[in-house]
Amino acid sequence: MTTEDSYHSQDLRGQSFQGADLDGADFTEADVRGADFTDASLVAADFTSARIGVRPVAAALILVGALMVSVAAGRAHGGIAAIVVSMPLVFISRRALKADERDRPLRYVAHRIVTHRGTRFAEADVTRATFAGTTLTHSDTSGAVLDDAVWEPGRGPLVLDND
Repeated sequence: MTTEDSYHSQDLRGQSFQGADLDGADFTEADVRGADFTDASLVAADFTSARIGVRPVAAALILVGALMVSVAAGRAHGGIAAIVVSMPLVFISRRALKADERDRPLRYVAHRIVTHRGTRFAEADVTRATFAGTTLTHSDTSGAVLDDAVWEPGRGPLVLDND
C-alpha cells in the first residue's frame, strides 16, 4: 500500500510515526529531529533536505549533563577533582569515536546514548528511501532495512553490529 502523504516542510519534531505505513510519503525539507519511525514502513519515502537527528534541546542536555558531573566533582573535592573527572570522560569519548575493534562495546554504548534522543528508524523499512541533503549520524537505524536507500557519500547512518 502506498500513501500520498505530504509532510513537506512541516515541523514534526518529536512526533511518533511508530508502525505507520508511510510508503512514498514526502518529508522533503521537514524537521523530523527526534521523531520516532520505529517499525514504520517508509519504502520510497523522500527525506530530501529534511532535518534529521538530535533536537537541539537533547544535544544541549547531554553537554549540560557532562558539565554538571565535572562541576559537582569540582565543588565536592576542589578544582583538581573536576579535571580528574573530565579527563577520563574525554578519553572515553575519543576512544569511542575510533573504529578500533577493541572498543566496539564502548562505541556501541556511546552510539546508543547519542542516538537515544535522535530520529529513530529502528526496525523500519526504508528500502529505496531518499535522504539526499541530509545527515543520519545521530539517528537510530538499528535493525532497519536500508536496501537501496539513497544518501550522499559519508552522510549515511552509522551502522554498528552488536554481536
